[in-house]
Amino acid sequence: GKEGPLVHVAVCWAQTLSGFFPQFQNEGKRRELFSAAAAAGVSTAFGAPLGGVLFSLEEVSSFFPSRTLIRAFTAAMAAAIVLSVINTTNTRELTLFSVE
Repeated sequence: GKEGPLVHVAVCWAQTLSGFFPQFQNEGKRRELFSAAAAAGVSTAFGAPLGGVLFSLEEVSSFFPSRTLIRAFTAAMAAAIVLSVINTTNTRELTLFSVE
């Protein structure tokens, strides 16, 4: 769908940035980071932070503890806020894609 490229870019950035921080060398921690990145990607695509968290819960993680839920929600909200501040479409809407 339309969210695919944004999720892919977000997870690629998470993979790249995880190499700079020693706490993300553990595979479990890296998966938590990928869950948060996927939530941010969907949140950016549709302007729906809760949708991003649910996507991350359903598709990315096989184990989703509450700590990962909080991180995914924080990343999704941060992505939505940055998207609203940047306002790339000049419509004051919180989506990159719209159906007309």
